Amino acid sequence: MPEFHDFRWPLTRTGRRMTFTDLFEELLATINEINSRSEWPLILVIPMPGDVTVDRAHGLLTARCEWVRKSEARHGLV
Repeated sequence: MPEFHDFRWPLTRTGRRMTFTDLFEELLATINEINSRSEWPLILVIPMPGDVTVDRAHGLLTARCEWVRKSEARHGLV
């Protein structure tokens, strides 16, 4: 069964100056990349823009993502 979690990524110096659109595009690329790793046990669903917050003061991007374990997805348990 899919679950939700607030995943957090630190912002680089460059990231702190990027627009939300550019940060969101990088987030999509990051999620696609980690989903493709065989050692990463989860599949993260791309969040809606409203589920992403950028805290520039603390250098943090938070995305509320739905996720499922790859083993469950492979066996049709989701």
